[in-house]
Parts: sequence; C-alpha cells; structure tokens
Amino acid sequence: MTDLSGRTVLVTGGSSGIGLVASERLAALGADLVLVARDPARLESAAAAVRSHSRSGTVSTLPCDLSSQAALRALSARVREPYPHLHVLVNNAGGVSLPCARTEDGIERTFAVNHLAPYLLTRLLLDRLKGSAPARVITVPADTPS
Repeated sequence: MTDLSGRTVLVTGGSSGIGLVASERLAALGADLVLVARDPARLESAAAAVRSHSRSGTVSTLPCDLSSQAALRALSARVREPYPHLHVLVNNAGGVSLPCARTEDGIERTFAVNHLAPYLLTRLLLDRLKGSAPARVITVPADTPS
C-alpha cells in the first residue's frame, strides 16, 4: 500500500458517501486531510470518524457551499494559508437539487455544484497543485436521476 504521510489531500463532499469512505481510507494511509462540505455539524462528525482511521495524519475541516462561486474563491484563499502544499484534490461533492433551484449567482444549483464547482476549484488551486508536484486531481462523476 502507498504511504501518504506528509501529503495533503483536500476532499469535497467529505461528510458522507464516497467522500467520507475515501477520506477514511486516505487517513489510514497517513494523509493530512482537509474535508470540505456544506453543513458544519455533519462535517465535524465526519472528521471525527475519519480521525479514528488516521495513521498520524491530521484531519481538518473547511465548511463551504460549493454552489456559490464567491464561497469557492474564499475556500481557495482559506486553503492557501495553512497548507503550503496540496498534493491531491478530490472533487467529489455533488447531488441533485429538486425542485430546480438557482444559486446566488443565478445558475441552476445542480449544474453549479456538479460541474462548475469542480472546474472552478481546480482552476483556483492549480498553481498550488503544480507547486506540490507530483500532484493529482481526481473528479468523481456526479450521479444524475434516472
């Protein structure tokens, strides 16, 4: 198995589902994790679960509503200060907003979270990722209703 000690990994949608399980596994490999999700209470609960799997890495949280482009820009700035390196970005957050709703930016919410957010966050953190090479961006495809 790969040792991820000393590697910083940011996981969006880290409070449940694939993001939570991936975070637990990455923690078991020694990664320093930054979990991102919309609900602060669920995020802290998930972080506690991930810490129980940690093999010496740190687990921190950054609440963020990924449907907001301003919040994504603020998240990028909040990541830069305490994390001089970012080795892996896992764009995992996603979902379906029914009924159809618009974000504060006037964009349909499902499209904003599932498609625009991973693109914008990757673009905003690309220089940090390149500076941390070798680095990776992993984007988990969003599920859509049948």
